[in-house]
Amino acid sequence: MPLALALGVAAASPEARAEEVVTAVLAVGDAPAGPDRELARLAGALREECRARSSAVLEASALRSRLAGEPPAARLAELDRAAGAAVQAYLSGDYARSARAWRALVSDLESLPEGPEAYEQWTRAVLRLAHAEGTLGRWADARAAMERLLAVEPRFAPDPDDYAPSYRRVFDDARQKLRSRPSRRLAVTSSGRPGAVFVNGKSIGVTPVTVTLPAGRYRVGGTSGGLRAPTAAVDLRTADGRVELDFALSDAVRLDAGPGLALAPSGRPEALRELGARLGVDRVVALAAAAGDGPPALAASLHEVRSGAVLREARVRRPPGADAAPALRALARFLLTGERVEGLEVTAPAAAPAAGHSRAASDPALSAPLRAPAPEPVPLELPPASARAPSAGPVLVALPAASVAAAAAAAATVPPATLPATAPPPSTLPAALAPAPDPPTASDLRAAAPPPVPAAAPAARRSGWLRPAAWISGALALGMAGVASWQGLAAASAYDRANAMVRADGLLAAGADPARYHDALGEGDRARRMAWASAGSSVALAATAGVLGWLSAEPAPAGAR
Repeated sequence: MPLALALGVAAASPEARAEEVVTAVLAVGDAPAGPDRELARLAGALREECRARSSAVLEASALRSRLAGEPPAARLAELDRAAGAAVQAYLSGDYARSARAWRALVSDLESLPEGPEAYEQWTRAVLRLAHAEGTLGRWADARAAMERLLAVEPRFAPDPDDYAPSYRRVFDDARQKLRSRPSRRLAVTSSGRPGAVFVNGKSIGVTPVTVTLPAGRYRVGGTSGGLRAPTAAVDLRTADGRVELDFALSDAVRLDAGPGLALAPSGRPEALRELGARLGVDRVVALAAAAGDGPPALAASLHEVRSGAVLREARVRRPPGADAAPALRALARFLLTGERVEGLEVTAPAAAPAAGHSRAASDPALSAPLRAPAPEPVPLELPPASARAPSAGPVLVALPAASVAAAAAAAATVPPATLPATAPPPSTLPAALAPAPDPPTASDLRAAAPPPVPAAAPAARRSGWLRPAAWISGALALGMAGVASWQGLAAASAYDRANAMVRADGLLAAGADPARYHDALGEGDRARRMAWASAGSSVALAATAGVLGWLSAEPAPAGAR
């Protein structure tokens, strides 16, 4: 089969489309008990039926790991490989690639669940990132990375065996700069139950807790009973802050029951949507015991996490002792593909109508607006008027029958003696029935023509200062170009002196003076800024000279003296 045809068949298949979304299957029972053992077993069997049709359905072990906030082993191994690649890039002299790798690694570590091991790895990655940025001469970025660590570890000091004295001096400078910032208070509380609080990955206590931090931005997370609350971002640059960690939904999680949830029937759709967002899935399938009289039944619903809509909902009867496989197979087939099978009772439409949808919009008989039948035109012949042109014939006007009847009734109320013997004068007729006026003659058009407009006075001669100003601007542009070249050479010389003091591994060479190294970098930065400013001024002056020269070369208007 050709590749294009195979891709077309895969795109048209419902099972292929189901592969594009990640789905979680959970057992849901009434709070506070939650799902019983039998419901948890049935949820596991439904999960396997769904996985037989879509590999994007999460396994039970993956669900438990995500609910407990445990990073998968594959993810940890990937981060270890990324750290090794960043070290190799630095040792090979590719400092820019090393800095990019460390920056991505820090971002990935901040997305992991908080804990001692993750915080230790994050600390090492931040130190390496600052070192790589400093090697590239981007000391502002290096200090920013150092301050992220010093904000929660004000007494931290790099290991002298791993980092040179020059790096440690810059680290101390960042510490002093951070101490000069104003202090802010961060109060952290929790809903549901108490939990451990982490700020930038470091544990600061158990809720409720208040901590004083330097002004800045922070990430706040928490765990309770092996469950993780969503990480929140807080801005303390201008004022104190307060964060409430949500452990209420985590309190409803039952890791050993399916896994499942203990939820009240009223708030299940909202809770399933929030839990799906925490799990990082696109859809959630909830399996519960259906309430009501009669034989036992299972109710399943498919929830879309992004919109919170219930896409499909159905129930199947399951007599005691009967094999549950056919019922679960029917549920899985309907939930993933929308196909209905025998024995399946659909309790909700496959797709909810859009906002503002009504029965009239779906029923053509009701959607058509009510319209009265179009009236038939009635010819009305007006008698010839004295003001009408002789060549004008009778005028036929189409009027609705209702209008003609109303006019006839009005005329019937007027005494015959008052009716005019002839048609009313044209000035009293409606505009639509008035006779057309005679066309204007040539003499009338000449009389109505506007008076001629006098010719505009010739423009005055342009001032004589344009050409000298153009020459002066051009000379200044050349001068600023020379200054830009001079400053560029000075910057290159300063950077060469600084690079001569650094070894291949990014550390200062033996006997090199750190003060002279930083002075050379500062001199190069200043010269580079002056070069860019001079070049910009040169371009602006050259453009000004061109405009002035063009204006001075433009010929004067005709007739100017």
